[in-house]
Amino acid sequence: MTRSERSDLEFRVLRLLCQSALSRGSRESLLRGIDPAIFLEPSHCIVYEELCALSQLPSDRLRELLPARVTNRGFPDFDFDALLEAAPSRGKELEDLLAALRTLREWDQEKMGRPLKISLRSVPSVRWICLSEAFAFSMFVGLYIWRLQTSHASSWILFPGWLILSFALHRDTPKTMGWRADNLWPATRRAAMVIGTFIVGVCVAGIFLGALHRLPEHLVYPRRFGSYLAFCLLQQVALQSFLMNRLLAAIKNERIAALLAGGIFAALHWPNPVLVPLTFIGGTAMCWLFARERNILPLALGQAILGALVWWAFPLAWHHAMRVGPGFYTYLR
Repeated sequence: MTRSERSDLEFRVLRLLCQSALSRGSRESLLRGIDPAIFLEPSHCIVYEELCALSQLPSDRLRELLPARVTNRGFPDFDFDALLEAAPSRGKELEDLLAALRTLREWDQEKMGRPLKISLRSVPSVRWICLSEAFAFSMFVGLYIWRLQTSHASSWILFPGWLILSFALHRDTPKTMGWRADNLWPATRRAAMVIGTFIVGVCVAGIFLGALHRLPEHLVYPRRFGSYLAFCLLQQVALQSFLMNRLLAAIKNERIAALLAGGIFAALHWPNPVLVPLTFIGGTAMCWLFARERNILPLALGQAILGALVWWAFPLAWHHAMRVGPGFYTYLR
């Protein structure tokens, strides 16, 4: 059996497990009895895990939720149409499924003489690997802010190197990282509702704090706004394409992952009393938006507009030119 034939057979097993004709009890019993190690394809492992998580739901509800959950785990390109396509009912779905599983087991038994190559994504410890990587990168960013930018200024080069290596090892694609245009309109529409609310709130705060006498310079001057937008885009690559993706791989609940990512994002803005609470709220919301619609472009634009308005709305004596880390204390000293 070739690797392609093996992959097709794995897909067939998953497709049969998704069939509406299969009763909930039969599906749940079969999933408990399947060894996840039989799935060599990373995407197939994720589909299997999500099927296990949804196994107690009725078939229609399972089929409705499965695509979104697999997409949030980093596989938006999976062929869900083929997976959920209704097979002609012959009353032999269970027999076909058992036959396919038997073929996979027989093939594995033939390979017992040599180690079976299983993707890391099929091993439960991969969640801890992703979680550890997310925290390690965040700690390094914090270390750079507080120490390395003054003692070893050139150490910033490790940031792009780390991200590029991680993207390559995890086989991230432009779609999983949110660098895409195919869902730009729905992502923008969803983001506009949330970020628009934040913009109104910041503007109201600015009015009450007496900001009407000054211009929002970072918003009205194209060069300043363009530079800040580029910086926000880089932040979104680190926050969403890397951090949120790794947390979603480690934590199935997208809300918990968004809260954790927002908390990390806010912690990296310590001790700025304006930015810490605002980045927690805004960062958490943007991470949740990314989990729903993987696209960083409207998020970067929204962050740039919000950041420019925060600079304008709050007194300089409060946010110290938006500085964080030791720079907050040394501002105008």
